[in-house]
Amino acid sequence: MIFKKLFLTRVRGKVVSYFPDRKKDVSYHGFYFLLEELSPFESDSDGSFLFLHDGKTYIKIKDLLDRGIPVLISHDNRPMGAALVPRGNSLMLYLKNRGFVAKSYDRPFFMITPEANFDTLIHEKVHFDDEINGFVEGLKKKLKSLGKKFKPDSSINESDLISIYFFLLEQRAYSRQLHECKRVSESSGVIFVIDILTDKVVTKPSKEYLNDLIEHEVGFMNKLYVHGVIEALNKIKAESRILYFEFKKLIEQSVFESEEMSLAKLLGEHFE
Repeated sequence: MIFKKLFLTRVRGKVVSYFPDRKKDVSYHGFYFLLEELSPFESDSDGSFLFLHDGKTYIKIKDLLDRGIPVLISHDNRPMGAALVPRGNSLMLYLKNRGFVAKSYDRPFFMITPEANFDTLIHEKVHFDDEINGFVEGLKKKLKSLGKKFKPDSSINESDLISIYFFLLEQRAYSRQLHECKRVSESSGVIFVIDILTDKVVTKPSKEYLNDLIEHEVGFMNKLYVHGVIEALNKIKAESRILYFEFKKLIEQSVFESEEMSLAKLLGEHFE
């Protein structure tokens, strides 16, 4: 069990047991380790926790803790790497009610697994910043405002707006993640990862890691988000050229452009 190994390291924290009533949200049920403090970095000889072995990942997590942002380590492979737990979530309320987190805390927090590395944390940090700096709320309002401009009998529905919403959030996070990973790969020959067969930290050539990451994340974007946005834009274009260009402007103003995650590559003719 990962907690037993954690107690043998130089980290401080508490074990959290969360098994809510089945009538409530059970998507986060399980055991967690709530990180409270990291000692000065010294590579972990066991190699089971990437953030204790890789200085780049260690710095990212220590920065979160220093800023008072809760970091939970999952006891299993949920999530893969890292995820952001939204404010108001039942797990958040549980932590507050049991005194693990201050009742005044009103931001999302991070959940990680032992294999969480620096670039997955960058991805989730973009989501975190978008949430607390008002970008998410502003995007919702803009999409809602544009949606009201369609005629009552319009074929454009809420699912079309939702497709654009999630596409923009994920494009921003993946674009920043790939940008940072590319920067690191140019300055370092290897990147630390957890080997899925041994659950130990190993090194991987940075160029190979970057190429695999690009292939995976561009494929993920295409599979889950791109098709819905293209379909929505085609529908909008067919109904109103004026609104079509308003949506295009919103998308252009909202993304983080990068070579791999450019609008031209992802959405083709709409942004060529």
